[in-house]
Amino acid sequence: MNTFEDTPEHIDPVGRIANKTIGIFRKSKNEFYATPPALSRPMLELERFEGDIWEPACGEGALSRVLSEVCGNVISTDLIHRGYGVGGINFLEEEHLRAPNVVTNPPFSLWGAFAEHALRLGARKVVLMHEQKILGNVGTSGVMKRTGLARILLANRRVGILPPGAIDYGHGPRGGSYAWFVWERGHTGDPTVKWFTPEKIARAPRRKVKAAEAVDGTA
Repeated sequence: MNTFEDTPEHIDPVGRIANKTIGIFRKSKNEFYATPPALSRPMLELERFEGDIWEPACGEGALSRVLSEVCGNVISTDLIHRGYGVGGINFLEEEHLRAPNVVTNPPFSLWGAFAEHALRLGARKVVLMHEQKILGNVGTSGVMKRTGLARILLANRRVGILPPGAIDYGHGPRGGSYAWFVWERGHTGDPTVKWFTPEKIARAPRRKVKAAEAVDGTA
């Protein structure tokens, strides 16, 4: 997930809190968080795609690589080039659809804009990730209602998504509750809901933080 260039940083594991944090880590200021296979692979077990797939916020290719397991041609673009796909492509300014299916984990602040633009371009199927809590948000709920959302795939347990450069040593919180939101051409009526179980994520070996490290901030 990516839209703007960012500088990966994280705060020390004893919890010196900066202005904005995700768990014990400073938030990626430009909303770049790689989509874990723990969330993307279960989605592919529930959804089928006909034709090519466009991943317009590909970042370093985490989601694109998983999509490539079921699709022979995944078109990967992003505004910022991070070593994968084609950079310099602002999805919201694109005038032509590059594939009939649009699947991405967009910057959450632009989630509604991504959804509406993909549908405006004429995508047959659109699948976007976000946190489950947006179901209670007036703005995002409004987007879902007026665009004819077809399905919501809800993760039945929390998954941690860390900012660039961060390592999960198991000291952080339990993660967030995520979902995939699906639009499909021809759908009528209210959206349906399905549950899925995220894959388990391997963590780095848990390590102790020494008192000296906590004092001088070298942890």
